[in-house]
Amino acid sequence: MRCVLVHPVSYFHVCACFQAFASTLAARHYERTLARRAWAAWRAIIENSWRQRVERACQAKAQEVCVQLTDDYERKINQVRHGLRGYAGKEGTGASSVGGGRVTQTRGSGV
Repeated sequence: MRCVLVHPVSYFHVCACFQAFASTLAARHYERTLARRAWAAWRAIIENSWRQRVERACQAKAQEVCVQLTDDYERKINQVRHGLRGYAGKEGTGASSVGGGRVTQTRGSGV
C-alpha cells in the first residue's frame, strides 16, 4: 500500500501506514522500557541478596580466623610463660647458691 498524504499541503497529516508504524514502534518501545525496568529491579534484588550472602560468609570466615589466631597466640604465650617459670626456677635456685658463694668469696677477700 502506498502512503499518500491526506492533505498535500499539510505535512502533519500522515497516512494510516505511518500511523501504524509509529504505533507499533511506540508499543515496542514501551515493552522494552518495561522489560528494562523489570530486569533492573530483579538484578538489584539478586545483587543485594548475593552481597548479603557474601558479606555473611566473609564475616564468618574472618571470625574463624580471629578465633584461630587468638588460640594460637594464647598457646604460644602459655608456652613462653611455662618456659620462663622453668627457667626462673632453675636460674633462681642456681643463682642463689652460686651468687651467694661469690658474695662470700668477695667479702672474705675484702676483709
